[in-house]
Amino acid sequence: MEAQIGYQPSYAWRSMFSAKKVIELGSRWSIGNGQHVRIWLDSWLPNQAGFKVCSPVKVLAPDACVSQLINTSTRSWNCRLIRDVFSDFEAQQILNIPLSWRLPNDRRIWHWERDGNFSVRSAHHVIKEANTMNNPEASSSNNSTIWKAVWKINAPHSVKNFL
Repeated sequence: MEAQIGYQPSYAWRSMFSAKKVIELGSRWSIGNGQHVRIWLDSWLPNQAGFKVCSPVKVLAPDACVSQLINTSTRSWNCRLIRDVFSDFEAQQILNIPLSWRLPNDRRIWHWERDGNFSVRSAHHVIKEANTMNNPEASSSNNSTIWKAVWKINAPHSVKNFL
């Protein structure tokens, strides 16, 4: 993922390199032993936008690996350290990640498929979602409960129209 486009790249390399942004949007690390995943720099949290940690860096080094959060003797998360370092929400996310007793190597997975394998179909949905995320939305959008609440407000119609 750290590869660069280079000088005078081939058509094939340019094509593969253009897919890098999509791969970064939809992939994350699956934690095994945590030795190759950096806590604050890599994408590894399963239920958060961007899959990255948002808690500020404290106690551990900025380039610390996830392996420092794992107690290797018990093959489980170091709960006390995790609760000290991360927000409650992120700490719970981390503690919900199951660890294998064997502590295998970490591996990259495609988050948007149940089996973790990349698919063009789910990549298409990721691209579509990323493109619409920053677009303004019309008042006739899918969230009709907001608009029903606005029209029930006891206020003049001009105020309701302004809202």
